[in-house]
Amino acid sequence: MVRKTILFAVAVAIYLPACGKESGRKHELAYKKAEELLKKGKLAEAEAQYREAIRLKEDYEEAYTGLGLLLMQEGRYNEADSFLTKAVYYNPSNPSAHYNRAVLMNKMDRNKEAEDEFKAALKLRPDYPEAHVGYGALLYKQGLNEAAELEFKEAVRIDPDCAEGHLYLGAVYDLTWRRDEAIREITKARDLFKAKGDTAGVRVAEEALKKARTPR
Repeated sequence: MVRKTILFAVAVAIYLPACGKESGRKHELAYKKAEELLKKGKLAEAEAQYREAIRLKEDYEEAYTGLGLLLMQEGRYNEADSFLTKAVYYNPSNPSAHYNRAVLMNKMDRNKEAEDEFKAALKLRPDYPEAHVGYGALLYKQGLNEAAELEFKEAVRIDPDCAEGHLYLGAVYDLTWRRDEAIREITKARDLFKAKGDTAGVRVAEEALKKARTPR
């Protein structure tokens, strides 16, 4: 009887940690499932899984980010802000968290908050081409063309294959009557979009080229 009790105790001791480990991974499994559903375009199901991941792990930055970006994609900006703000809260040293919220703030025309978040992202990671493009786009929207141009130039310096950077730089050149430079940059953007298979980007670049080539 004693031997059976000892064997049972050993079996329990071996089995219980395995159960605990599996339980601890449930939030990761929910997050992974959300990402897979998102790739398949099943947004409602993906949203439910992101929320489940957050329920299982309150400080799950990646899940807050995923859900926030999904909601932003659906145009549910106020909801998106609550989740992207929490992503920043739980990991303020992550430049991507600041960048994501900056993009949202720009979409919501909350320019000061967008600027603060872009600057926070760039302070943490100065060689962040997407953040330079995003901040430049914010400045461009406000008519601050010289400052915007510097951001776009920095983006393409860091990453010569940054199609969006070349496109925006071309737009600034076109707006400031530098036609040849505009055509060069927009053509570069179009070719990069083509190489990436980004048909929407190609269309935007083609329209920009048409505008730049039109005599004025």
